[in-house]
Amino acid sequence: MRILLMTTHRSDEEFVVFIGRNLQQGIMLKIKKGDTVAIIAGKDKGVESRVLAMVGEDKILVEKVNVVTKHIKPTQGGKKGERITVEAPIHISNAMLIDPSTKKKTRVGFSFDDKGNKMRVAKTSGKEIVSNKG
Repeated sequence: MRILLMTTHRSDEEFVVFIGRNLQQGIMLKIKKGDTVAIIAGKDKGVESRVLAMVGEDKILVEKVNVVTKHIKPTQGGKKGERITVEAPIHISNAMLIDPSTKKKTRVGFSFDDKGNKMRVAKTSGKEIVSNKG
């Protein structure tokens, strides 16, 4: 990952200002869309649910976790205002992958198969984690 930085000068001191990230394509993440995760911190601690989407590289959208109420304003077209509940993203460090074979929380490591392809491996069981997208 390459981080773009810009330096500025203010009162004879040098500050580093964060501008943005240049995300690499093809990076393998420990948690992916479709995985089952357990929430280990926050108001929904203990809940096990499915990952709906990745938001950036460090946040995930989990089904029925971190549900917030959004207020929708009425429009001139006649649509009434309303309040809807939606899932908000949580940080990836607040979720832990559930090993599909043992159904227990596990850390994730990486290994290479015979063909040289990188794959995710559960630390507790040592088995490959196959993601079921959906």
